[in-house]
Order: sequence, then structure tokens, then C-alpha cells
Amino acid sequence: MIEVIKNLYVGNDTSCSMCDSEWAIVHACKSCHQKFLRYKKALPQNHPSYLVHFEKNHLFLNLVDMERMFLPNFTHPIMKAAFEFLDEQIPQRKVLIHCNQGQSRSAGVALAYMAKKNMIKNNDFKIAYTEFKNIYTPAQIGIGFELYLGNYWNEIMVL
Repeated sequence: MIEVIKNLYVGNDTSCSMCDSEWAIVHACKSCHQKFLRYKKALPQNHPSYLVHFEKNHLFLNLVDMERMFLPNFTHPIMKAAFEFLDEQIPQRKVLIHCNQGQSRSAGVALAYMAKKNMIKNNDFKIAYTEFKNIYTPAQIGIGFELYLGNYWNEIMVL
């Protein structure tokens, strides 16, 4: 787990287990979304928590690393929810964004948030990603998420 800005940490599943109830946590992985909502294969797309589920100081994101580009009709609402949650929680407490390995989805959400808030350069995804990797060296955003961020960067910055 690495602090990337004051009160914002990025990490993996192990990092998540180290946080106590005072922390806010963004679970940027389908496995946590599945476990919390108690489903095995997939939720119906019309389920109210299909993309995101908020519970107290936890935000569960239905994000899956994949080879094909993340689609904006699904991913934009996920990112918007994450940004709003981070805006609300960071001033109050420590916040962890985690995914399974702490390299792709958690890093991508943190990178986009920091760029949106002008904490790193945000005029271009590749420049922002390079700057973010200097702060969070484990970052290795998967190709599907990277394609989404690169192709929709300007839209993401105004979510």
C-alpha cells in the first residue's frame, strides 16, 4: 500500500485486509463486488448495484481487467461514482483504492482522480500515466482499461 497523495492510498487485496473500520475503501475489482453482493456469475444489467454499490464507507466497483477496451457506457458511471466517493471521503479519513494485484484497476482510478484534480498533469493520458508511475511505481494498467483511459481521457476529466 502506497500513499499517492495525502489520505489516498493505492494497494492490493492484502492492503485491504490491513485497513480498519476508520478507513474508506474503493474496491475496484469484481471479486469484492461479487462477494459483498453475494452473486456468482453476473448480476442482471438492470440490477441497481450492477456497476457500483455503496455501503457506509465502502464503494464496490464492478470492474474486470480484460483485453478489450472498457466501454464508456459502463465505465463512465463507475468512474464518476469513484470520483464523488473520493471527493467526499479524502477530506475526512484515509482512503484505499485496491484491486486484486494493486497494479491496474486501482492504479487507473487513482491516476484519473489525481489528474482530474490537477495533482498531476492532465492534458494527455500518456503524460499523466508517466507522471503517476513516478509516484506509484507498481502501476501497470491493463490494456482494456488503458485503451479506455486513452480514448476517453477528455471525457473522463469532466465526469
